[in-house]
Amino acid sequence: MRKKVIIIATILVVCVALFLYKDTIMSLVSSGTSSSDFSNLDSVQNVDTNPQDIAPIQNSTQALPSGDCDANNANICLENAKKYIDAKDLVKALGLLIQGCEYQDAQSCLILANMYNNNDVIPKSEYLYFGYLSKACSLNNMAGCYDLGVKYYRGDEIVKRDTKKSFELFKKVCDSGDVKGCNNLAVIYNNGDGGIKKDLKLAKDLFDKACKSGYEPSCSNIQKAFK
Repeated sequence: MRKKVIIIATILVVCVALFLYKDTIMSLVSSGTSSSDFSNLDSVQNVDTNPQDIAPIQNSTQALPSGDCDANNANICLENAKKYIDAKDLVKALGLLIQGCEYQDAQSCLILANMYNNNDVIPKSEYLYFGYLSKACSLNNMAGCYDLGVKYYRGDEIVKRDTKKSFELFKKVCDSGDVKGCNNLAVIYNNGDGGIKKDLKLAKDLFDKACKSGYEPSCSNIQKAFK
């Protein structure tokens, strides 16, 4: 009986939080969240860790997408979740995002991760944040891989600091064409951090690649590291 009361109370807290912080949820869906800058980077610190943008919510006057939210139509789960958020039915939205993630929709997993990492949305859970972020990355969502790399680099009560793991994740992001990942690889090479051999030539090449692609923090990092 006591267990049932606790479960019901938890559901009520989540529902109230979803209702009160609808606008915050919408901002997460429309623009993503930002990870904190790296810590313990002595040589080069100008690192921007914003993930890739999340597709904006469609206008609520449009009809819900046709089709069922199932394993064959995971994108329908996400699109309907966006519509329910816009229509202020946040309980249904959360349920659809969970379904979408279970059906291997990476974007649904990323939005869930960001929601559980934001105290203003629903009760924060580092375990769920890490879990959904890991799944988003496993489904090749580069924003998820990027933030997961930051999490491994910093370390916390959920994951042990693992620079080699973060290095692998940033390399995956860089290889996908996202120069933010290249910038962070360069930072690690420049500092010879966490067991990664210092390589100033590779650091300079990666900073230069990101800078020439228009990524301003890398241009600044070149000036700081190679005066």
